Amino acid sequence: MGGAEVQNETARRQRRRWHFAAAIFDECAWTLTVAGQLVPLERKPLELLRALLERAGEVVSKDELLEAAWPGVVVVEASLPTAIRKLRKALGDEDSARPIIATGARIGYRLTVP
Repeated sequence: MGGAEVQNETARRQRRRWHFAAAIFDECAWTLTVAGQLVPLERKPLELLRALLERAGEVVSKDELLEAAWPGVVVVEASLPTAIRKLRKALGDEDSARPIIATGARIGYRLTVP
């Protein structure tokens, strides 16, 4: 990414604050708040969340999610499901009958809420 592209990405990120379910993801502060409480979460799950939010309602492939969180890096197979599990836990979405993050078997994941 060139200097201008990085500046544009940073400026775009600083303006976005995502509201979904009972959560707010603030890209500027790089924070997740759920039900009014700040939830500590590692960077990789937040990067996956941003990728899912950008394509809410669509299945985002495993390869696309890997590239979003680990660009140009080969990671172990468990990295993606582990980061998704952490994200689900942070959202209170672990055992929900109506999950916020749905699994597309062998395909990827999908954010189910607007």
